[in-house]
Amino acid sequence: MQGDRVFLIGNGPSLADVPLERLIPETTFGMNLIHKIYPTTDWRPNHYMFSDHPQYLMHVEELIDNHILEEEYDVWLREDVCEIVTGEYVPTFGKAHNCVPRDELPERVHYWPRCVEHVAMRYTDPLKPTEWCTKFLTEDVFCKFGSGMGAMLQHVIKWGYKDIFLLGCDCDYKIDHSGAGDPNHFSRDYHPAGFWDAEAVSIHDATIRYGHELTAYWAWQNGVNIINLSGGGLEAYPRMKLEDVLE
Repeated sequence: MQGDRVFLIGNGPSLADVPLERLIPETTFGMNLIHKIYPTTDWRPNHYMFSDHPQYLMHVEELIDNHILEEEYDVWLREDVCEIVTGEYVPTFGKAHNCVPRDELPERVHYWPRCVEHVAMRYTDPLKPTEWCTKFLTEDVFCKFGSGMGAMLQHVIKWGYKDIFLLGCDCDYKIDHSGAGDPNHFSRDYHPAGFWDAEAVSIHDATIRYGHELTAYWAWQNGVNIINLSGGGLEAYPRMKLEDVLE
């Protein structure tokens, strides 16, 4: 274990109001397109995870440029994402121009095996899990049912952390009909306008909330303290304010 506590940074709208510089002395974990907030802060995570299959070619290229080649923190890639980064697997949107061959990846870049039992499963699926997937403890396989935050939680629990704080986990997905961009992340250009439709938003939000409920129950049973420091409507965990944790 690297410390007594860890902060996991989601990408919800409330993150835009978090004084991230105050987290520089702490152990932190960022994810996915967190680099879009870098121009506004000196904070960088100690660990970074890309847990989703990239939506666009530009996401792969941003991942490589901003996290694998540019920064110096640990990078944790889902195994199939690692294959996209190295050019071993080419998705339908094409091969990134800046692929890094596997034998040239920095030593700080790691890949993690994913649970395929629940991959792409939604809240509406009749076979959805009824308890948190714990293959990370028995098989070193990490499950992102619900969201990538679940896989991050599994990593830090596997490393031995017992006090885990969440930021930017808002769970208030909605449609913005104004055309002003993405209302569901800290940056309006996180995803392009029109990325979500009403049905996708509703199912996605319900799936994430359900995944957190499964996580919270397992954590309560196993003596792991998960505290929500986020804005938004996620109520699966006890809440605190960041200023009270850092004082």
